[in-house]
Amino acid sequence: MRSGHNYRAHDDPETPINSTNIMLIDYLAYRLDHFSSIALILAWEYLVRRLRRSHSRLAWFAAIGTVAHETLHAGIGYVLGAQPESMRIQPHQNILGYVRFARLSKWNAAPVALAPLLLMAAGVWCFLHLMLPAFSGGAYLRWALVGWLSAICIFSGLPSTSDFRIAAWSIRPYCLAALVLAAPTLLFWAPVP
Repeated sequence: MRSGHNYRAHDDPETPINSTNIMLIDYLAYRLDHFSSIALILAWEYLVRRLRRSHSRLAWFAAIGTVAHETLHAGIGYVLGAQPESMRIQPHQNILGYVRFARLSKWNAAPVALAPLLLMAAGVWCFLHLMLPAFSGGAYLRWALVGWLSAICIFSGLPSTSDFRIAAWSIRPYCLAALVLAAPTLLFWAPVP
């Protein structure tokens, strides 16, 4: 021990880096992966929104998310018997696309309206399982392309205001059914002492 001051391990240049320092460095690198990837997704989203508002052929580059969004509405509507009649994609308008249904009811409207949330889940999966490993592995081109895919999925998976309005119209029967099914349990359940 040196005389005159308290001795700490990092004061001696011959002392190897301890495991706490290594864990801190790994943690900061891990956070850098996340921060960089989130920043890339936000940059892609900004570019996609700018392209949508442009009146050029590049707007179709941004319409891929709209196609996926409306296809999920139509697909879930078909499975649940809502009978999709038509689908329209218009990348230059305020309403980017829509699907018309022949038999939209209170029982199938909420799942049909909220179907694009599956796209958001796919975007989060791409972020966690494809984008972060690509950045960590130094595959920056793949990281950028998967970042674009993640941005398209995440932001196109957000339900629109009309989707929320349709889901709100349909959600009441589900809440009522859940209350009726849960009522016996709520009325007769007693906590065990």
